[in-house]
Amino acid sequence: MAFHNNHADRVGDQKQHLNLSVYAYDVIHSDMLLFDNQKITNFLNLIFDHYRLDAEASISLVLGRYRSELDDIFSKIKTEDKTKKAIIDTFVERKKNMLINKAAQYEKGNYFKFYLNKKNFEYLTGDKSDCDEPDCNENDYYKNCGQYIKSVIEEYARLPYVERERIYYKERISIIEKAIKEKKQLHIITGSKKIYYVYPYKILQDPLATTNYLVGFSYSDIRSKEQKIPCSFKIAALQTVKMKTDNGKITAKEEAFLEQKIERRGVQFMVGEETRIRIRLTEAGVYRYNRYIHLRPAVSEIQEPNIYVFNCTETQAQFYFFKFGADAEVLEPERLRKHFQEMYRDAANLYHS
Repeated sequence: MAFHNNHADRVGDQKQHLNLSVYAYDVIHSDMLLFDNQKITNFLNLIFDHYRLDAEASISLVLGRYRSELDDIFSKIKTEDKTKKAIIDTFVERKKNMLINKAAQYEKGNYFKFYLNKKNFEYLTGDKSDCDEPDCNENDYYKNCGQYIKSVIEEYARLPYVERERIYYKERISIIEKAIKEKKQLHIITGSKKIYYVYPYKILQDPLATTNYLVGFSYSDIRSKEQKIPCSFKIAALQTVKMKTDNGKITAKEEAFLEQKIERRGVQFMVGEETRIRIRLTEAGVYRYNRYIHLRPAVSEIQEPNIYVFNCTETQAQFYFFKFGADAEVLEPERLRKHFQEMYRDAANLYHS
């Protein structure tokens, strides 16, 4: 049974009072900026809609799935049905208590109001038109729907950023995963309004799991589809994603080629030509290179004294070594050296009186 709504004809009943912990409140507002969603009502409705079916805060759903798993496991064991049921009931009861305790642990902090959208309101009150979704039976575990919403949002806020990103862009990711499964092309528009046609391979994260990438092959002109090149796009940076009916199959040879590139370059730097880059490092620079692995290009040769040679894209070298300052001097190529000179000079000019 869903949460009871005594005044279904009043729009005001969609108003919700929420009290989030300071931690969750800060994460929500940080994510609103990162995902460029400035209205808290829109943001909370989207997160609740995208995450409620998977959250442990949805205790009735979790217990239903857990019981089904146990039923399947114990169906292979030869023993009395009564005994099986007793064991399963014990496990489910233990799981239920754990989930209830988890939902009750979130502290209060910041109080505010927001409005439920029609879809979430109907789901919570049991008057939903989408018959594909399971019923909301969380009233067995929460006093009101506000407590349930709080638990879902608090749980979301404690996930790693890369998982929160997948939740926020759930619809976009579902389209990509469907295209990968059905071996179809994607039509994407980036934030800079550029159009690409993509043969999708996988959704991957960078080595430190800071963001999600769509990896595959792409071409930017419908007339040059035979000239597809390896690509990686930040999913959060895409504007639109649509699945096409065109064949998007990637061959085993192409898969091996992509895996080799990912291993050598990292998923962030799939695009661009590799260049021979020579950089002189100070002793402090060598220490920093050995210590900081994020975005680090693999060294191909070390020349004396402390001259490191890399075969990577100039973009990767710029992202990684710019923060080294005086501890890293670009020797070649000349265009990258000049680029560093210009960036450092422009930064220094800001401090000239």
